[in-house]
Amino acid sequence: MRHRLFIAALLVVLVLNAAAQKTNFTHQDTLRGSITPERVWWDLTYYHLNVKVDPADSTIIGSNLIQYLDAILF
Repeated sequence: MRHRLFIAALLVVLVLNAAAQKTNFTHQDTLRGSITPERVWWDLTYYHLNVKVDPADSTIIGSNLIQYLDAILF
């Protein structure tokens, strides 16, 4: 009886997991991400990425300057 219950529970988990994976991402989505409601409100106008990699002591130091415009008025 326990064996059947375990198999039934495993089947339910597998079916629910497969149903949750239905989103098809495009190649552009993998490169820059999807346009979600959290990302649609701003328009990036400028960024400057400054990175210094030091392999000798396995460190990465840097900064990122970002400028954007509000695309949606709140």
